[in-house]
Amino acid sequence: MTFAHIRWSAYRAGVIILASIISITVFGILITAPSKLGLHSYIVHDISETPWLVVIALPLSLLFLFGPFYAAAWAFRRILALAARLLKKNANGG
Repeated sequence: MTFAHIRWSAYRAGVIILASIISITVFGILITAPSKLGLHSYIVHDISETPWLVVIALPLSLLFLFGPFYAAAWAFRRILALAARLLKKNANGG
């Protein structure tokens, strides 16, 4: 067991909690962004007037639905990787 492993074990719970809070915040911001920007009402209103807008609205809706999940998971993984890299760098004396 190396020094870096011991340090990661000591800080792991705190890093996971911090990464969870940040990823939940990212998710919350991205899930509410379309309605706060007025995109939802704009798309719903314009689809009734121009039916061809469905071609654009469907992929956009899927992006608004699944994008926040992927972004939150990405943020969680990046924070864990950054913390592991910083702890390893500090353990090696750098």
